[in-house]
Amino acid sequence: MVSSQSRASSRPLRRGIVPRRVERSPSALYEQTRLMRCLARRRRLHLALPYDAPDSHPANNRNAMDRRLPPRRPVPHPRPADGAHRPTPDVLAEIFQRCLRFDGLGALNQPAALPLEALALSHVSSRWRSAAFSQPALWSSIWVDRPRAAHIPMVETWLERSQQNPLLLYLRQTPDPGTPHPFTSPNEAEFTERVLELFGAQFHRWRRVTFFFTRHAPQALLRLPTIPNSAPLLQHVHLVANEHWSDADKHKVERILHARPSLISITLHASTTQKSIPWIQLTELDTNQMGCAVVHYVAVLRLCRSLTRVELRILPDAPDAPFIRPSLRAALPKLESLTVHLDHADVAPLLDCLVAPALKSLVLRYRRAFRQSNDPHALHLLLQRSGAGCILRRFCLADTPRTREPDSGYYLAFLQSPQMVGLTELSLNVELSDAIMRFLTLGAPEDGPGTPRFLPALETIALSDLTGEHHDDLELYRMVVSRLGRPLRSAYFHLCLKGHSSSPVLPLLFERCWEKLDLRVYLAPCDDAHSSSGWYKAEPIPGGYLTDA
Repeated sequence: MVSSQSRASSRPLRRGIVPRRVERSPSALYEQTRLMRCLARRRRLHLALPYDAPDSHPANNRNAMDRRLPPRRPVPHPRPADGAHRPTPDVLAEIFQRCLRFDGLGALNQPAALPLEALALSHVSSRWRSAAFSQPALWSSIWVDRPRAAHIPMVETWLERSQQNPLLLYLRQTPDPGTPHPFTSPNEAEFTERVLELFGAQFHRWRRVTFFFTRHAPQALLRLPTIPNSAPLLQHVHLVANEHWSDADKHKVERILHARPSLISITLHASTTQKSIPWIQLTELDTNQMGCAVVHYVAVLRLCRSLTRVELRILPDAPDAPFIRPSLRAALPKLESLTVHLDHADVAPLLDCLVAPALKSLVLRYRRAFRQSNDPHALHLLLQRSGAGCILRRFCLADTPRTREPDSGYYLAFLQSPQMVGLTELSLNVELSDAIMRFLTLGAPEDGPGTPRFLPALETIALSDLTGEHHDDLELYRMVVSRLGRPLRSAYFHLCLKGHSSSPVLPLLFERCWEKLDLRVYLAPCDDAHSSSGWYKAEPIPGGYLTDA
């Protein structure tokens, strides 16, 4: 009679079921361990043998390990659970949509790429095909770069499989068509018309459109209906024309696209006439492609009280420009994200004219600024003037290298405002110094109540310095380690360090951050011929966490 204990030990494991713990005798445990080791060696041997050789295939000839082992019953291997290796069609479709991000506007010295990833999925298996077809959003983003004959059937297929899903359309003609390009079709204007005709038949499904035209205004675009409810889903428009367009064509196309009750986002270009823009209903405004003086921005922002995201490019004022009175402020009660690009200009004149009680993200990118104004003080006044609810969560500062502030006091002045205490994301692309590292180093509780603890809520830190100046790797180590166990989750550094890739501190830093922090260090190139640049890969410390067991 076979005992229940032996039956339990010999019963094969069923898929997805965890067997209950059974007490076994030492001899049974030894025999099972020996059998598992033999099976493991056998599987490794099978993987090592070339299966295309007739004598090595297990179906033709038993290998040496089979001859040494005693005869035994085959032990079935438990198959992995379906939930981990065979997701449901809904989950599979969501994975497809999140992973297949395609940017179809490629380099001009290469052929235009077709977004065929979604089509390739449908040819893998019938299961993947059904999952791809069941996700119309996977086919609703259509990229047409330098239109050619292959785009026509592609657009037809994508429009059909997107069903009634809102469309995200991108089309770009070849820049500077007067210059011959090896990868441009000579009939690009004709193919553009045909693509726009296909798009126009689905005008009621347009949601976001980005069109870059370098030839005459397409007739298919001019024939679109002007009825307000003909495009009820249209939310974002980015239209770029050129000198080949007449003023009448520009006005007509902008009236067709901009005069929509549903339009809430727009990207302005130098060719935009701005005569049909519904400023009062905009929630997103991007003027990075054109730029203008502060006085014009203030006049526009006073009309856009519903803005939540703004990206501006400030150009220097003319010598005879009127003085902007701070009393004529623009109140933006819903503004959450502000990005400002500065060309030979300061941001203080703009910040002095704003009130943004809901501001959470601020990005300042300087380019050859003169620093005639005290921008840190203007930012402090803006945050103070906007009310107690204005506490920044994200702050990014980029500045060109300069030597006016060797102690980095100018950059630290941005971070010392009380409204910065709630920052969760900090990005600095400036001329770094040890003073900035020490400012970001958290003091330990045992150091006493007077120890400064700046920006304690940081979750992401990104520090970059492309000047080639070497920084103390020990200061970097102290700063990162002081924030372990705190909210900090990721840290990215792009700079030159003393010791370069052979620094004795970097392996210790990665050892301390193992499984605690997403740490990435890119060693920037410098004048030292013996240094190496690139992503740093920590060498394992013997006996440490990084050692491969």
